[in-house]
Amino acid sequence: MKTKTIAEQLLVVLMCINTFTSCIMDKQTNIYVKNCTKDSLLIKLTSTDSLVDWQSWNRFDGYDMSQNDTRVTDNAFLEAVASSLALPNETIRIDPYALQRYDSCYIYAIKLSVAKNYSMDYIRTKKLYDRQVVTKKHLHFHDYLFEYR
Repeated sequence: MKTKTIAEQLLVVLMCINTFTSCIMDKQTNIYVKNCTKDSLLIKLTSTDSLVDWQSWNRFDGYDMSQNDTRVTDNAFLEAVASSLALPNETIRIDPYALQRYDSCYIYAIKLSVAKNYSMDYIRTKKLYDRQVVTKKHLHFHDYLFEYR
């Protein structure tokens, strides 16, 4: 009987130690962008001030690509579309990492019709995209929602 009581007390102590020493996850707040235009758009939030290639659209903004990283995704454009397509009047969830880490970021938007017909180099050269600066200080995200116009 005494052994059972000691075992129960030991179990309670171990559970308390486990609770206090376990990792506590930071709450990640979702950020949404609503496409308030009449066009289907590909939307990307990033901390970089230049438009990145399709391969980088699915990577988190905090991912530092090594110069030795030569992986090329054959379906990079299709993956970018799948993760960033906002139809007219549709709201999409975007990666909040950049805005959590930096005070200001950039939202890039490319019309789907442009993205389908031109290479990323051509889109950059001819500036066939829109870039807007967004900041946490000026509350561009009202209740974690940015209305893209």
